[in-house]
Amino acid sequence: MPKLLDIRVVPAPGAAVIILCFCMTSAAGQGQVKQATPCDDISKIDFRNGSLDLGGFGLLAFKEGRACGNEEIGVHQDRNCECESGKCGWDMKVTDDIKLRPEPNTRLRLLIVSETHLTGSGAWARLMLFECQDGRLTTTWDREYLYGATLTQSANGFDVESWYWLPHEARCCPTRKQRESFHWNSIQHTYVPSRRVVLKPDAQTH
Repeated sequence: MPKLLDIRVVPAPGAAVIILCFCMTSAAGQGQVKQATPCDDISKIDFRNGSLDLGGFGLLAFKEGRACGNEEIGVHQDRNCECESGKCGWDMKVTDDIKLRPEPNTRLRLLIVSETHLTGSGAWARLMLFECQDGRLTTTWDREYLYGATLTQSANGFDVESWYWLPHEARCCPTRKQRESFHWNSIQHTYVPSRRVVLKPDAQTH
């Protein structure tokens, strides 16, 4: 499988890039894209060994599915950090790389990246959906879930299980989980949410 030295993601035309955090609101810091990555076959992209744009971090260099970085330094500085140096603010890991084929002529990759804050509190799961369009790598959506998420494929899409906060609960201490179902929409040419259920405590499986 060929390696890419620089993976810069270009949002698909007409597609909204969405960040979903614990309070279900948009988050700032989406990375700037300066050039497209050539892409003819999505199955050949080596996301585990390339520089991937992760929003506010800019380009982080992944090696064997792991990258480390700092977000407090200047925007024009290299935010990459040696993972074993003890000086990194964040540790990123590609935990899942799922190939999807919702239609005969449509091939997608769903990447799940765990983001752990080493110098503070918090950990996120980032879900990014990629496709080759007109010879370049594009993304149709980008979502984040505080304290992680698990994904299960279904007959016509997938389910994402994540934490859910009741109105009185502090950010540190959610007691419920939610399950969001996504199905393929041929008109919008992406996976769209179709159902969300807040799980009862005894129904939580993760």
